[in-house]
Amino acid sequence: MKSLRPIALNLILASMASCTTLPQTAHDRFALTGAALDADGMASIGKVPASPWPSVAPPEPGASETGGEIYAREAPPAQVEADARYPFHLFPRSKSAATIVLTSATYGTVLLDHGCFRRADRKGKPGNLVLFDRNAQIGRDSQGYLAVFDSGKPSARVGEPAIWGGYPGANERDPDVRKLREVCGEGPIDAVGIPSSVRLFSLPYPEWVANYARVKKISYQAAWDRAIACMKRREADGTGGLEARDSCIDQYN
Repeated sequence: MKSLRPIALNLILASMASCTTLPQTAHDRFALTGAALDADGMASIGKVPASPWPSVAPPEPGASETGGEIYAREAPPAQVEADARYPFHLFPRSKSAATIVLTSATYGTVLLDHGCFRRADRKGKPGNLVLFDRNAQIGRDSQGYLAVFDSGKPSARVGEPAIWGGYPGANERDPDVRKLREVCGEGPIDAVGIPSSVRLFSLPYPEWVANYARVKKISYQAAWDRAIACMKRREADGTGGLEARDSCIDQYN
């Protein structure tokens, strides 16, 4: 009988453990990779890995005719996953679509600080509040990182270096701006539109890849693979962005 006691005890402990296991909740399903939660359950996200390199080349020039970009009259839903309960206060978007976006590039990083989206200051700390474009969306990318989406595709992760154009400033009468003030307080607001990952923004144009393929007498996809492999090496050596792209493929255009 003594030899059975350890077995019985183990069975009791196992049953107790199974009773205390909670079912998966919606919050668990939408947990964010690389995020930390404060005592109030609000998330903070600092520096994160850059968006992954795409493995498939964009459509070859002339492969399809889009007829130009079409803007929907109604803004898309703010969240890519409509039923997600993300641990932040608000994803603030401008009420009106930008009619003019200045092409001057602005580099920066959008952080999440205790549930409020902010632009990193020169020291990398949370600074000014940010306002996104009317058509921007928020969601998780394929690796679970919180990301800003453009037309249903990840544009930049929250916490990675990004680039955006010159968007109109925040209108204090906009509903989302008012909500932003209520939950995140006063201070300057930077209009960041739809930030684009510096890595993804610097990808070679399809026409450049096609020219590369013709010069090397290889397929379009093979030319893309070579260009991306070259950019990966440049980035590992400390040269990224447009400089890496131009050194890898600009000579063929």
